Amino acid sequence: NIGALIYVIDIETYEIIYANNKCKEQFGDIVGKPCYKALQKNQNSPCETCPLNRQKEPCEYNIGTTFEWEHKNSLNGRSYMFNATIIEWKDGRKVKVQIGMDITKQKEQEEKILKLAYLDTLTNIPNRDALKIYLHKAIKKNSRSGSYGALLFIDLDNFKLINDTKGHNVGDIVLVKTTNKIINSLRENDLVARLGGDEFIVLADTNTTDSNEAAFATKTVAQKILDELNKPCVIDEYAFFISASIGIIIFNDNNLSSDELLKLADTAMY
Repeated sequence: NIGALIYVIDIETYEIIYANNKCKEQFGDIVGKPCYKALQKNQNSPCETCPLNRQKEPCEYNIGTTFEWEHKNSLNGRSYMFNATIIEWKDGRKVKVQIGMDITKQKEQEEKILKLAYLDTLTNIPNRDALKIYLHKAIKKNSRSGSYGALLFIDLDNFKLINDTKGHNVGDIVLVKTTNKIINSLRENDLVARLGGDEFIVLADTNTTDSNEAAFATKTVAQKILDELNKPCVIDEYAFFISASIGIIIFNDNNLSSDELLKLADTAMY
């Protein structure tokens, strides 16, 4: 009656030689079949995620060796925490006894918490904390490749007037519509984040090591954003015309931190 998956696998042939009822409920009659075929979707070779295959040949592991790892199953879509121990089976074979605990609900909760931590609750795009993570990665990437990255700091002009005259509910709708306009102006690999209030940041890769070409490409993106924002934003048959100021900075080294780059992009508006 245990809720865990339990199976015994020959570590040389990958044959499943025992499976408990929970395994059979989830995956059917799997005894006698290679584990990677019986337990995974369209898998014709040993799984790369299995720790047995990471450092040495499976048969080289000593009796008593243990492993622990997480894995999302491709057949049923559920997440498991696995613990495996290598033992000697009754016929002398080296096998691993593998126990999998279903942690799907836990992983779903973790994803919800991460979403709350790193997504702006109004616009559902990355927030300031998430942007810093993406920007830190971009700094390292562009520093290695020499290609220029770009930051576009977008500040909506006179947005406070909308909140003051039409109320915050209308202001929130304008922000959501503005977010969609910015997204529609970007290329597939560009990222937009909301810093808060009426401030947005676009993180882009210019895909060039030439500073002049990078500057031109970034200005082109900025102009597309401005052109899109200049289109009327209609709410309850009332048309709002939104303009914005955009500060631009390009970078291709790691001499400046993410916070310093954000400050420079902010300053570039003035």
